[in-house]
Amino acid sequence: MTTPKASLIVATRNRVTQLQAGLQSIRDRAYEDVEMILVDDGSTDGSEGVIESYAGMFSTIIRIPPRTSGYSWNPSSVLNAGHRAASSDIHMEQGGEVCHLTDCITPLIEECRPGVVALARCYHGPASDMETLKLALAQGRVDLPPTVRPELCRTEAGVWMAALVEPGGIALYSGVERLAPFMFLGAIHREDFEAVGGYDEKRKDRNDTDLANRLQARGVRFSFVGTAVAFHLQHAKA
Repeated sequence: MTTPKASLIVATRNRVTQLQAGLQSIRDRAYEDVEMILVDDGSTDGSEGVIESYAGMFSTIIRIPPRTSGYSWNPSSVLNAGHRAASSDIHMEQGGEVCHLTDCITPLIEECRPGVVALARCYHGPASDMETLKLALAQGRVDLPPTVRPELCRTEAGVWMAALVEPGGIALYSGVERLAPFMFLGAIHREDFEAVGGYDEKRKDRNDTDLANRLQARGVRFSFVGTAVAFHLQHAKA
């Protein structure tokens, strides 16, 4: 059995509507030689039915029992479970509410290597904004920026405030106009993920900021890939 060229880890929790859109966008791309892993963090909103509908896409589905106590804002254990299940050297990670608007797998794989985390250009907003962006992409009205490899990315407080970009002032979570090194959809080499011990499961605050800081302290840099375009669908808290 050959090792896949990348492993895509999809993590979700109580995002049934957004999950349907995200998984369909991945299926529509018909990616080849990519190991698909889904981790469901105890969803109770009907997500199980959606997951069953797309089960054929995944080599591994991990279901974590519903929590009996209050939900933590730190899903580190969920993400780490997905990374442990990955068999390739390039680990790609995203939330179930993230939709692929272009081929995101190929350019992220090409850019990712030891010492370099590759991040998709990820927009954010309601489904109506995503449809506006999809149409603009199809009509060639969006000038996608080249890959940007900054020496240091911003992780300071306030980075979660999205930038507004064209077309139509759609919010951008991660991209050249907003160098936020968070893996809404990104690729990291197994060597780097394991060297920093993965996500810190003991933290009570945002795990992605902590991971970015630890990677940067080790000398890892983040590349923002302009041609890998994704959309994070807005949602209520899980």
